[in-house]
Amino acid sequence: MPKMRYRRRCSAPGKASTCGGTPAFAQYRDGGAQPWALLMLEIDGDRIRSMTSYLDVETLFPRFGVPMQLTT
Repeated sequence: MPKMRYRRRCSAPGKASTCGGTPAFAQYRDGGAQPWALLMLEIDGDRIRSMTSYLDVETLFPRFGVPMQLTT
């Protein structure tokens, strides 16, 4: 499993994000009330080759600028 490098240049417009050019997004449960995971996708051409879930949302969501809860 690849290790995430926190010091990479990362940006997060809304709930979608990128890290080092890799697509990533925040995942929530209970209708957006509970943060669940940060998912990073490895893309190969026009297909998803792999998906890695990081569950340390207390650390990663603030680093990526995604909210801990979604508002309705």
